[in-house]
Amino acid sequence: VMDASLAEKVVRKWQTAKAQALGHSHNTRHLGTILEGPMLQQWETRAEDVASHGWAWEYQLNALSIDNINIVSEDRVFVETTLTELAVLKDK
Repeated sequence: VMDASLAEKVVRKWQTAKAQALGHSHNTRHLGTILEGPMLQQWETRAEDVASHGWAWEYQLNALSIDNINIVSEDRVFVETTLTELAVLKDK
């Protein structure tokens, strides 16, 4: 059952996967554990683009709150969050 604690873990997992994919390591393998379909393809393409330019994003999550959880079905949940992060683009 999705609750605020689990929802926060999922959002933090996404933040970590995004930071790894767009960061210095350009490690995209964790994107597939949190995204699927067109959204996965979009973020993999974005990561490839960042890597091809020799860039890297550095992320710092400063605040995170779970605002709403809407359980649509057994395998689909919409979570509204508010977060504050610092993102700095580095050029190698």
